[in-house]
Amino acid sequence: MRASNLSNHFVLVGPPRVHDCSLMLIFIAGNMVMCEQATVLTAAGADGLCVGMGSGSICITQEVMAVRHIQATTIYAIMEFASKFGVPVIADGGIGNVGHIIKALAPRAGVVMMGGLLAGTEEAPGEYFYHKGKHVKIYCSMGSLKAMEQGMMAESGKGSRSISGDIQDKGSVKQFLPYLYIGAQHSLQDIGVRCVAELQKGVMEGKVRFAS
Repeated sequence: MRASNLSNHFVLVGPPRVHDCSLMLIFIAGNMVMCEQATVLTAAGADGLCVGMGSGSICITQEVMAVRHIQATTIYAIMEFASKFGVPVIADGGIGNVGHIIKALAPRAGVVMMGGLLAGTEEAPGEYFYHKGKHVKIYCSMGSLKAMEQGMMAESGKGSRSISGDIQDKGSVKQFLPYLYIGAQHSLQDIGVRCVAELQKGVMEGKVRFAS
């Protein structure tokens, strides 16, 4: 569920209604970039918070809407608040390689969204085709005009925040995920920690620092 800067009525009434159902459902709210949003949605009963705006590989929010939030800083700030209530945070956007995964987990994100990173795999939606001699798939996000036209995002007015494009074939996710897993292990090894929990503890204590 997208927060829509808290202007959407369902943002506030949705979590209680979901929890009132007999089904065991988990309600994840987002995307958000401000602690004010996290405060309202946590109070409304959100089970998880999806953090990020405009940092995705095919997202053009920063250019079109002229709004920007630094992803790592945003994750850290919202996690500082959400951790007091035991609500996990999902880092959504800007994940293009193993290094990005580690940088998203470092400020205590519990989950990393890998849309573009997995979009070219066999298991991802879409048909393969050849473009300029390369085996590719169409890739479009929820905010693109193509997705809206297909009814994935029904709005009275169309304002595209993403673009559609093609992405190169990456084979099966069964082979690709182990590659990412091993890469993450090597990254932790290079940093000098044994696990993600130790990485996050090191960041909080100032023993692990990321600098450009």
